[in-house]
Amino acid sequence: RKGVSRRTPCRSLAAVGRRSDLARRFRFVPERWTGAERAVCCDGIVPGAALQLSHWRGNLTPADLKADTSTEIALRFVASAYAEPWREAPVLNNHFDTDGVLSVWTLLDPAAAQARRGLLVAAAEAGDFDAWHDDPAGLRVDAAIRALGETCTEDGAAYERALAALPELLDHIERHETLWGADWKRIQDAELDIETGRLVLG
Repeated sequence: RKGVSRRTPCRSLAAVGRRSDLARRFRFVPERWTGAERAVCCDGIVPGAALQLSHWRGNLTPADLKADTSTEIALRFVASAYAEPWREAPVLNNHFDTDGVLSVWTLLDPAAAQARRGLLVAAAEAGDFDAWHDDPAGLRVDAAIRALGETCTEDGAAYERALAALPELLDHIERHETLWGADWKRIQDAELDIETGRLVLG
């Protein structure tokens, strides 16, 4: 979902979604960054940003930071010597999806992100590539972020809700089956169809 519109108004969800103080540095910029400060764009390529951390085609991400997902690029960035001059820079994105949310959050809270590196990368891969590992947590985090986004009419509001909810979702995703349960059931049903021969891949 690369657009800026949503079908339903943004509404509160129990136990998640309070405004995050960290998000004060984040700007949702659907077109060009025109601010006076040098800014970093994550995932989506925002014209006018001074630094790109993106896996999108045509990106100008430093070669030694490149990876399959923007989340992994952001994790490499915050662990590198590149990061210090950009510590207070505005963080930008131009669309809402799981890889975008996780890469933005990594720049906003590097220590917390690095402590959850494996889960962040797994969730980003689930969101961008429909890939998941034996541990279903990454897939569930991706589904929960997408579900939060669907509660909002604008991508900027979706970011505010998802960034505020993220620490709780990462640490206690099992508590939020209302956000990921429907997707999880569809996957289990598909796996059963494959095992029983009702669905043939090829």
